[in-house]
Amino acid sequence: MPLHVFLVVLAAAFLHAGWNTLLKLRNRPAGHGAAIDPMRSTLLLGVAASLIALLALSVTGLPSPRAWPYALASAVVHIAYYLLVGAAYRAADLSAVYPITRGSAPLGSALLAALLLGERLSPQSWAGVACIGLGVIGMATMALRHGGLTWTGFAFAAANAGIVMLYTLIDGQGARLSANPAGYTMLLEALCGPMLVPALVLTLRGPRRFGPTLAAALAEGRWWRALLGASMSIAAYAAALWAMTRAPIGAVAALREVSVLIGVLLGALVLRERVGLPRWIAAAVIVAGAMLVRLG
Repeated sequence: MPLHVFLVVLAAAFLHAGWNTLLKLRNRPAGHGAAIDPMRSTLLLGVAASLIALLALSVTGLPSPRAWPYALASAVVHIAYYLLVGAAYRAADLSAVYPITRGSAPLGSALLAALLLGERLSPQSWAGVACIGLGVIGMATMALRHGGLTWTGFAFAAANAGIVMLYTLIDGQGARLSANPAGYTMLLEALCGPMLVPALVLTLRGPRRFGPTLAAALAEGRWWRALLGASMSIAAYAAALWAMTRAPIGAVAALREVSVLIGVLLGALVLRERVGLPRWIAAAVIVAGAMLVRLG
């Protein structure tokens, strides 16, 4: 993997862990530290991302028509992703859920990319993918034993890992056919919004309460969090999709899991979650795996 592609993927990892951390932040400006509902925060972010992407399409332009079916399929899969993210963060800590969701996907992505797309990774890259998988297993085990993760949260995170694996493959192919990875990213994000609105209405206590409750959410300062998180999410995924047009999908998917270490760090420092030494060791194993992918 070329160095400039490697650096772009690392930047995407920082952005991805950052917007996930925003979903778990408490309402500090007007909410006096009160907890918020991660599901509502996630859906607000998804709708904001769709609006930003719709505006950005005027700059990026549309991708090739050959990629449109992939964008639509990915948008449908992303609805499940948003819902599972919100459900998982309702049930467990960021520092436990995030590593399982993000770290479990690369091994499956690499396997399916090899089987379905004919990609081949070097033995060193495969060793890196295996290290990432082992690190995730260790982290999940520690979190289940010592707190921060429930079996319900684990189930949501594991299910979402499968969703991540699925949309990674769809979008890897779609971006390659698009002749315009940025336009492809904006199209799929724009398509998500209309499908997310019904779920958002339900979380905001039904259609009759949608306006007043949404206004209250904006007054509490959630609007800046949704817009900032949406911008970070779009930038992170656009960077990753661009990288997939320059390097093997399996390698890019694996390297993105450096975000696991960043997520654990943000969970400990920003969200004040308890992260013991064993979880730090497991995170380090994941990073070591990412370095092997880079060297491969």
